[in-house]
Amino acid sequence: MLMRNKFIIFSGSFIIFLAVFFYFFLISRVSATSVEQILFKQEVAAKAGSKLISVFIENLSFQISIFATRPSIVSPNPQDTPKALKALVEGMDETPMTGAILTDSQGIVLYGFEKPGPMAGGEDVFDREYFKWAKTAKEGDKYIGAPVISRLGFSKGQYIVPLAAPVIKEGKFNSVLVTAFFVDELRAQYLDELKISGNTRIYMIDKEGIVISSPTEKLLGLNYFDYTKDLNIDREALRSALASDTAGTIDIYLPDETKNGTLTRFLIGYVPIVVGGSRWLLAIATPASDALASLNPLYFRDLGIIGLVALVSIVIAFYLEKMLEILGKGSKVVKDKADLKP
Repeated sequence: MLMRNKFIIFSGSFIIFLAVFFYFFLISRVSATSVEQILFKQEVAAKAGSKLISVFIENLSFQISIFATRPSIVSPNPQDTPKALKALVEGMDETPMTGAILTDSQGIVLYGFEKPGPMAGGEDVFDREYFKWAKTAKEGDKYIGAPVISRLGFSKGQYIVPLAAPVIKEGKFNSVLVTAFFVDELRAQYLDELKISGNTRIYMIDKEGIVISSPTEKLLGLNYFDYTKDLNIDREALRSALASDTAGTIDIYLPDETKNGTLTRFLIGYVPIVVGGSRWLLAIATPASDALASLNPLYFRDLGIIGLVALVSIVIAFYLEKMLEILGKGSKVVKDKADLKP
């Protein structure tokens, strides 16, 4: 009897062990497949975002180069030029464009208009890279600068990308027409729709590792490698992504600023963006916990099934044990009666 009980208990335990083992094995496979799929989606989203940004920049720079040939820009005057600049800016009101200015040949701003309204002239931009470039540029040439912190107008203190076109009059440099766009507004207007969850974050980082666009304000302007220098993270994976010429993915632990910097697993798709003479990295990051949240109902359902099977197995085992015990006692009674007969 004791050996039979041990055998039943051992068999039941072994079956339960196998069920649990195969459950967690299959779940790990499903999770790994889900991570691969989500990383692929993040990479595709990053590529789509890169294309949207490139189209916007190309369109804006083309418009500026054409606008620089208008009579009211080539021969500026107080009546026509402010109206022309206003029409240009208002026509791009639904985009991240900040405004537009027109200088004289010495780099002094003559007229300007930005989204909130007219800009006062008189600012000296002689030392700006776009002005130095424009002095030797040809009609139709386009300048797309690196991200800089604005020093003019309502965009002052924010990361912008300047675009410029030379204004040529009678074959000579006459002035420069300049516009710009907010880097951070690119994310809000063109990229937020690419998120796969409410906690997905979209970042843009320049080639030096400076964060030029982030949903977390404290990261703006910081070198991300300096920011994370004391943390145990895979810095080589980040450097490799920043130097890559192709799109890719990273499965990595990084600080989560919404959780006081707690290291959190992120699934990231990234793609390089070449903007004029500068290079950025667009990264779309989603916490792995969000990405795998859809599997949670399956976990609980399957664990419930395993628990139910285990309970039923135990009940059946004890039931069989009782039945065998009853049958054994019955057989013994019959045998004893048979032995008593003469």
